[in-house]
Amino acid sequence: MVALLSAIGAVVVFGSVLAKLAMDWHDHTNNPHKRRYSIVVGVLGFLAVLAAVFGAVKSYRDGREAAVRNQELTDTVSSLKQMEQVNADRARDLIIHLSDQVAELKTQAVTEELQEKISALQSQLSLALAPKPMAVLEPSFEAAKMDEIPISKTTTPLVDGVATVRFILFNKSDVLAINGIVLVLLPPGYTFAKEPDGFTQIPGAGNERQYVFARLEGRVALQTFTIQVRTPADSGGFQMAVKASCDNCAPSKEYLRKLLVMLDR
Repeated sequence: MVALLSAIGAVVVFGSVLAKLAMDWHDHTNNPHKRRYSIVVGVLGFLAVLAAVFGAVKSYRDGREAAVRNQELTDTVSSLKQMEQVNADRARDLIIHLSDQVAELKTQAVTEELQEKISALQSQLSLALAPKPMAVLEPSFEAAKMDEIPISKTTTPLVDGVATVRFILFNKSDVLAINGIVLVLLPPGYTFAKEPDGFTQIPGAGNERQYVFARLEGRVALQTFTIQVRTPADSGGFQMAVKASCDNCAPSKEYLRKLLVMLDR
């Protein structure tokens, strides 16, 4: 733009000089010095105009080339930016994908570790919540074979109004019974003729006796208990109740096991 304005200015000045020379041409023709001066000025002016024009043309061309180069560079930069953005997006997507895979692997590793711990805890919890094997104590009259237990009825002779009753306590489970108690309760009107061996009287309970034991192996009878019962004169028989329990015994469906004693007079 500056070169163009300079060229226009040179053309205007040169035109003014030519107009002045044309107006004074008669004087310059008669005067050799003025004529030489006018020729020099005209040539210099013409050269200045040519220089200005050439400069303007060159500047215009240079401007166009610069504009073209600038546009090319702009397009190239834009393309590079687009490619960079695409590559950046791809790189970001790839990083995200890899990060997700790593996170998934880490999650799986943690989950497996936790699952092992949870499985162990679940196993412990299952063992804790699972029904524990419990001892099952069964009062019974004596039996020739263990598979006949329980026997809940027997006949015993009556001698001088006293019936001698023998019974056992059998652990019908495979579990060791710990800290057990055997309670014997006679019906009203019946009394113990003598204190049974190993039993103690419960305070305030005249017809009850208690036997305490520390342990009873599975599939084993504790012992044969012998009690002597004094009966009413007209009695033909009676039911005595026996309750057996221990620290690890299964709850009995019946509070007391009833054993029927028939009297043989």
